[in-house]
Amino acid sequence: MRILTYIILLAVIIVNCCISCGTTNKNTKAPELRNYTDKIVSETRLPYVLDISFKAKRLIYYGATHSQNPADTMFDDIERKFHELKPEIAFNEGGNWPVYNNRDSTIRYSGESGFLRRLCKVKNVLVQSIEPPDSLEVNHLLSKFKREDILLMYFVRQVEQISALSFIDSEVEINIDRFIRTLKGKGLRLTETELNHRYFVSLYEKFYKKSFDKNTFDPTTYWPIYNKTLLNKISRESSYFRDNYAIKEIEKALEKYDKVFVVMGGSHLLVQEPMLKYIIRKK
Repeated sequence: MRILTYIILLAVIIVNCCISCGTTNKNTKAPELRNYTDKIVSETRLPYVLDISFKAKRLIYYGATHSQNPADTMFDDIERKFHELKPEIAFNEGGNWPVYNNRDSTIRYSGESGFLRRLCKVKNVLVQSIEPPDSLEVNHLLSKFKREDILLMYFVRQVEQISALSFIDSEVEINIDRFIRTLKGKGLRLTETELNHRYFVSLYEKFYKKSFDKNTFDPTTYWPIYNKTLLNKISRESSYFRDNYAIKEIEKALEKYDKVFVVMGGSHLLVQEPMLKYIIRKK
């Protein structure tokens, strides 16, 4: 009888443990995005690559440095990983970047996002921008910040990109004007005065209290990982909005496809990583 009692008790314990474990897994709370100011985000060396699999699903997310240098070995690494995965769908950061006739021109003018789109074009792989509609992001930011400050944040983000392109030194004003025209589609309803690059330069000089010079611009005054200025805060809010949208797009893709490839800035990956590991294990 004693042996029988022990066997019954042991069986009850095992069953309860199984039920408990199953309930815990089922009800595990989804993780949140990491904070951009976390040490791991600011100190992790980029590029940073996440390659995760679960059952039939596999996600390779290439956390890139933003580069437009054809000699950067990162591009060879992206290509190797792309061919290894043979993705069914790919996502790039920053909209529908143009693809040029050859590899170097594409990298020079469209960076890692255009490079990914070129790989997809050659291999006939579906590729999409992972960005939310501009109007959604703008409306979110307008609910938290002044319109003038949002415009300035978008402008200095563009200034950093212009600063990195030495071959457009003679076309700074042209590139700024081209950028301003793209803002018209973001739901910001620019006035005639605001459609001139001088307006944005005046915002810059008022905020920074010095003359505008793309070559001396300090991008850490708007990068989301810092807390130096109001622009850091606006940029961080913009990034969180984009990160949450990207997570949803990747999750939807994993519902439909088994092999997904993403190229986005490395800080975005580090912030999204806990959620990405969670969603792929739900599939």
